[in-house]
Amino acid sequence: MTFCVPMPKACLQAKEIGCCALQPGGWLLVECYNEQQLGRGTGGPPTAELMVSLHELEQAFSGFQMLHAENTVRSIVEGSGHNGEGAVCQFIARKL
Repeated sequence: MTFCVPMPKACLQAKEIGCCALQPGGWLLVECYNEQQLGRGTGGPPTAELMVSLHELEQAFSGFQMLHAENTVRSIVEGSGHNGEGAVCQFIARKL
């Protein structure tokens, strides 16, 4: 498990790591804030450019079996500055 604020180049590196490091049958689980999080005050990057969209994840891992791909709002309880409702993208896929 890892937490990071992705930068454009880091997203490409994450794709390479996910595609190369995972063995066939390996699972990729991602939850990240989406653009609807902006202005909520419950955490996440300060700009949309630092967020990864569900569409970007679906494109980056199109060769994987997608099991769950959803934008949703859920309760965030992760300490000071990260409490309340958060708009997140959830993505679960399995490497074929």
